[in-house]
Amino acid sequence: MTAGTASSGSTAAGVSSQGQPGRVPLAWIFGHSFVVQGARRADVRSDGRQLRFHKSDLLVRWIGLPGLLWGRVLPELEYFASMDRYPDILVLHVGGNDFGVRRSRDIIRDIKLDLLRLWVMAPETLVVWSDVVAWRTWRFARSVEWINRARAKLNKEVGRFVRRNGGIVVRHRDLEGASPELMDSDGVHLNDVGMDLWMLGLHGGLEMALQVWRDEQR
Repeated sequence: MTAGTASSGSTAAGVSSQGQPGRVPLAWIFGHSFVVQGARRADVRSDGRQLRFHKSDLLVRWIGLPGLLWGRVLPELEYFASMDRYPDILVLHVGGNDFGVRRSRDIIRDIKLDLLRLWVMAPETLVVWSDVVAWRTWRFARSVEWINRARAKLNKEVGRFVRRNGGIVVRHRDLEGASPELMDSDGVHLNDVGMDLWMLGLHGGLEMALQVWRDEQR
């Protein structure tokens, strides 16, 4: 895999094969402050929040919740879905805030269990897992090196789980090194260049997901 590319399973679990002719699929980009920052960055780009997708092909909605921990993911998804519906494609970028607060094995366990619950609640939703990227600073962490190893393990295990269940994974290879040239001074958030690379990865994942969704409508 090259930097910024996405990988997917051979099938998409939970994607309906009974499409509605002419219906435009809905995608949510859901997660912590990266999503808030990404939406702001997208606002100053020519393609805007649609990430180069025409509205007749895909509707993209950004839902960012600063400080989001994994335990709030399902309740928040249920809340936003109650105001409209679950999306056809759900991009998840969350989990980084949990490191240093909880044991990594507990985070991995809860992510897998909640994804299974999500597929029961929203069986037609295709999940795109966006890897937790490296940070230079982790709140409450005793060792940045240890946290980054735990982060890599989480990405590997959750990514494999998502693909095995028909989802898509965005790797963000260019952001693995937590390069100072790509990050803000706080060591957590990305600068404009880093954010552009992050959104490029999301675009690749959405492109794959859209193709899977279209194939299943035939």
